[in-house]
Amino acid sequence: MHSHNGLNYAPTILVVDADPGTCKYMAVILAMQGFQVLQANDSLEAIITAASKESKLDLLLTEMDMPRISGAQLAECLRGVVSDDLKVLYTTQNAGARLRDGGVPILFKPFDPADLVGRTEEALKTPVASLAR
Repeated sequence: MHSHNGLNYAPTILVVDADPGTCKYMAVILAMQGFQVLQANDSLEAIITAASKESKLDLLLTEMDMPRISGAQLAECLRGVVSDDLKVLYTTQNAGARLRDGGVPILFKPFDPADLVGRTEEALKTPVASLAR
């Protein structure tokens, strides 16, 4: 187990992407860095996975433009179901994407493993108060 951000446990990350290959790619990279990783390919699967998780979910890593509900709507839902202090990192292919609150971390696709790990660690350090709700 690696130490992340001074924590003495491996943070748990829920990776959500409509493309199974992208989801698995992100999950493998993060697991190799010592994170505990859960995967889901749509919002419903993400909600079920998060709700059935017995230990703390530290970060939602989700695509902004998901089918049915957006990544922001998923984050809001999971904060209601799992934890108010759930941190979020969004991914998108839309280079012009911005959320209303500029403090929300966004990882633009395509990205390399170092970008994924760096932005994930940055998102885990970011106080929830500065993230859009």
